[in-house]
Amino acid sequence: MASFSMVAQCVGYKPHRLIFAIGDAHLYRNHEAQARLQLSRTPYPFPRLELNPYKREIDAFLPEDVKLVGYPHHPAIPAPIAV
Repeated sequence: MASFSMVAQCVGYKPHRLIFAIGDAHLYRNHEAQARLQLSRTPYPFPRLELNPYKREIDAFLPEDVKLVGYPHHPAIPAPIAV
């Protein structure tokens, strides 16, 4: 999402919505319990993305020019590597 917002800023627009298609989404059987746990969690409010407002060229952005503000999260869900 950051790159979408960065491009919008560089061309003088405000990002509105991002539409994408997922072509190969799948869930391994040995990750079913972790997926159920993830789905049982109540989502937190969306965080806010802050970009350095003085950057107007996509190649000028540095990591410190991008900030994610207000990002509470649930604990990580460990899952074994599926082979």
